[in-house]
Formats: sequence, C-alpha cells, structure tokens
Amino acid sequence: MTTIARSSHTTSLHDGEIVEESDLGSMRRVTADNLPILKGLSIKRVLLNPGAMRTPHWHANANELTYCVSGTALVSILDDGSTFSTFVITAGQMFHAASGSLHHIENIGDDTAEFIIAFRNERPEDFGLGATFGAFSDAVLGNTYDLPASDFATIHRTTRDHKLAARVGNPDIPRAPTSKTPTSSTSKPRPPDSTTSAATPASPATSSGRRSRTSRCTRYGSPKAVCANRIGIPSPPRWAMCSTATPG
Repeated sequence: MTTIARSSHTTSLHDGEIVEESDLGSMRRVTADNLPILKGLSIKRVLLNPGAMRTPHWHANANELTYCVSGTALVSILDDGSTFSTFVITAGQMFHAASGSLHHIENIGDDTAEFIIAFRNERPEDFGLGATFGAFSDAVLGNTYDLPASDFATIHRTTRDHKLAARVGNPDIPRAPTSKTPTSSTSKPRPPDSTTSAATPASPATSSGRRSRTSRCTRYGSPKAVCANRIGIPSPPRWAMCSTATPG
C-alpha cells in the first residue's frame, strides 16, 4: 500500500480547528497555527442551520471576503463613517467586510447555509458585540444611550462571546428595491411613510446639551433609532457581487 506523505502546503478545512459547534451550526478555521506556511491569509468555514446567526462582530486586524456556498442569508454591516447597510445574499454571491466594520450573518432560509470566509491575516482577531456589552458597566452603557443605568441592569451580560445564536421570531428582512441598479446621487429620496410626517421637527436639545431620546430624523421624521430601516439600500451593494460576474 502506497502512503502519501503530507505536504506543508496542504490541510483540510473540514477538519480544521473548531471555533464553535452546536445545534445552531459550526465554525472551523485554518490559520498559521495549524498551517504555518500561511502569511497574510487564513480561511474559515461556517455552517448556519435555519434560524441561526453569526452574531455581530468585527475583526481588528483583517479584511474579510465571505463566499456563500449554499443557502440564503441576511447580512448587516456597519462600515467606515458609521455607514449602515443590510442585504440578502444567496449561493454564488459574496460580500466584503472591511477591518473594523461591525457585521452579522443570519440564515433566513429553510436549509443549512454554508460560507467560506477568507481573511487578510494569518491570525484574524474577533471581537464580539455581546462580549463588548458585557465588558462595560450599566452606567457607561446608560450614558452612551442616554438611558437610565437601571435599564441595562436587567440584561444578562458576560464577556464570553457567543459566536452563534438562535433567532427569535421572524427575520427583519429589508424591503427589496425596485431596481438592482445602485441609486445615483441625483435620485430623489424615498418619500416618508404615510404614517409619519416628513415635516416633523427634530426634538430640541436638553439643558445638558444632549438630544432627547425622542429625537427624530430630519429627513424622514422617524425616530433616529429606526431611521436606518427607512433608507433604501441598493441590492447588491458595492461590497456584494456574484462570483459568476465578468469584469465590465
């Protein structure tokens, strides 16, 4: 029987290091720790069962390019300059998340969703939003959101990052645009909902100089907390493209 010697150039992603594994799905990775030849590059395989999500997180030292092998997923990204986008990807599509951008991936289909993720670092660092909230006191979070500290005391928080989580209720899927062509700078803004007056003025600042909690978007008249949901997002955005597309 012929024995094939293992090369320093090869390894198996299916048998890679387990990052997290449960009934919600699994995450395995290959980094320089288990494939030392890697320089400035690593890879991860993520499986999300129906109703599961990769919780919001960011990478401090690596850009990310995620390819959807199968399934349908909702992706949200808070990018540079606090630019927020949310969109749906399917098999054969990919998206880019810059280093430091907060993002999440959520399976909104009926089948397991599979993703292959490439990182521009041989040892990418993960920072989870849940663990971040767990690290700060009720007072800090209360001051950040202009809310009483007691509002956060009832929320169970730890510094342990849960990378996979189950969705409760139906997914919050953005409304599909009428065209897949990105909106140009000359396009007219989306009119406000019929239930909301576009002329609703912004709330005045409080005596402490902070905006009140009911401050509203001056463009759509909606509370700022939900204003992002009213912004039309082109589909796909600039960082999501079909892998079968040819250069234009």
